[in-house]
Amino acid sequence: MGKTANKPKAAKTKKAEPKTRVAIPWAKLKQLWDAGKSYLEMAKATDPHFDPSKPDATKTTRAKISVAMNKGVTIDGKLVRFKRRERTKDVAIGKKASKKKPQAKPTKAKAVKISTAKTEKKEKEVKPAEPVKTTEPIKPAVESKEVEAAKPTVTN
Repeated sequence: MGKTANKPKAAKTKKAEPKTRVAIPWAKLKQLWDAGKSYLEMAKATDPHFDPSKPDATKTTRAKISVAMNKGVTIDGKLVRFKRRERTKDVAIGKKASKKKPQAKPTKAKAVKISTAKTEKKEKEVKPAEPVKTTEPIKPAVESKEVEAAKPTVTN
């Protein structure tokens, strides 16, 4: 058997050093949230990887707040849920205004018809619909032989 060709080994690329995980400062986030600070202010204060040049710089902070509101987080050994902020009319600009449903009329009260000179004239002008005239007379369906046999016949 012959020798096999030696393949050159591929050069190993350096792996990018993973970002180190930093504990989330929930107590500070809660304090800023209760104070009514914006997501941008909270991200600057608490996010170690915050970069204002990113397209969505506050995404991680919004995700943290969402988890804290829905699932809850442990602060000082206690499960705490962040309270939802109340909306004001100025904040909900991007949302469509909800339409109010028309309320059903009460069934017990009867509608009173007010007759005026105008309504009386309109009632008199209304013409009844004319019946539709057909050109051919309506023919009965074909009768079976049994029905014909049952009919009495007139004899002279």
